Formats: sequence, structure tokens, C-alpha cells
Amino acid sequence: MNKPFSTIGVLLYNDREGKYLNRSRFYAIYVWHGNLTKQIKFAGGFQIGGMNYMVKGTPLSGDGSDIKPDAAVGVQLYNSSFHAGISVNQIFNSEIKPLEEITVLAPYINITAERKWYFSEDFLLVPNLALCIPLTKKDEYATNKMLIDMNINLTIHERLFISTGLHDNDMINICAGINDVLSSKSKLNIHLTYVFSPVRNVEINTDYLELGLVYHL
Repeated sequence: MNKPFSTIGVLLYNDREGKYLNRSRFYAIYVWHGNLTKQIKFAGGFQIGGMNYMVKGTPLSGDGSDIKPDAAVGVQLYNSSFHAGISVNQIFNSEIKPLEEITVLAPYINITAERKWYFSEDFLLVPNLALCIPLTKKDEYATNKMLIDMNINLTIHERLFISTGLHDNDMINICAGINDVLSSKSKLNIHLTYVFSPVRNVEINTDYLELGLVYHL
């Protein structure tokens, strides 16, 4: 059994919608790891930081920016072939109002589970499930809709991967990517994800394409 240990980290996230909306999140993270049994490990931790919402307005309204605190706590059971966890996110229930529009960081519970199956040294199959359960009543700024994500991921030669599944109850996602892009020790991962609705709405197009870059320190 390994000795208990702690990890710390920093998470930075930026989301832009055209040239008008810009959302940035930033967190400091602490996690403690210990042994529950000989086969199962336990992890518990928190992240604390905030969200900045910037809106580019009209010449009459001007630009707006607001920043509010945000935090999450969670626990997880895991070993080399599975993990299952639960967390409470956006626990401060902050309201962000850069201009007239209000965005509520409503608290919610996340429940996640994942299992790994090795078919050979070259092929790894990983199904996973995530549930997002709101903790507030529905109002004009927040929703009380529970969201479900289900995915199945196939990794080939530890570097190439493809996945597909259900996103936010009724969207389909298809993803492909490469781990360790430059070399086996580069720590740079890249992926391309396309999310679409199988039911077409002529008034609203909710499909989107996402490019992700992840670098492990």
C-alpha cells in the first residue's frame, strides 16, 4: 500500500462566444490521497477561485465586467481500473452581472463513474457516466434540469483515441484525439469534438465544434 500524499494544482479556463462574451475561470486545487483498502484508494479535496464575465456592449451601454468567487468540494474512490466520485460544485451560488444580463453559478451535485477494460496491450475500452443534479429551484436565471452524460472511449496504442456518447440528455458527441502529440514524453494532448442534436430545430442551431489542448505539468 502506498503512503498517503497530497497534490496541489491550478486550473485556468476561458470560454469565448464571438467577440462579445468572454468567461474566465481560475482555481487553486488541493487533493489528499489515502488508502481505503489494499485495492481501493480514497481522494478528497477542494478547489477555490472565481469566475470573471466580460461583455462587450454597445456605444451607449459600454462594456461590462464582473467577477465573483466560486468553489467546489468532492471525494472519490479509485484504483487502476475504475473510479467513482461525488462533488458539490459552485457552492457559493454567486450571481454575476457584467451588464444587464445575470448569470447564476447555481450549486449542483456531480456524480461520476468510469471503468477500464484492457482487451490487449494495444486496445483500451472505457465507458463512463456523469450525472449533474441541480440543488436550487428553477427560476428565470437558473434551471433545475438534471443532465446526463454517457460516453464510451476506445484508446489505441495508448495514444490515439475515439469516443462517442450522449451529452446533456439529448445531444450526441463524437470525439477523436492524440495523446503525447509531439513524442511519448511530450505531455501535450489534443482532441477535436463535434456535438450535435439528432433532432433538427430550424430556428435554433445548437451544434458546435470544439478543439481542446491539454498540457500536463
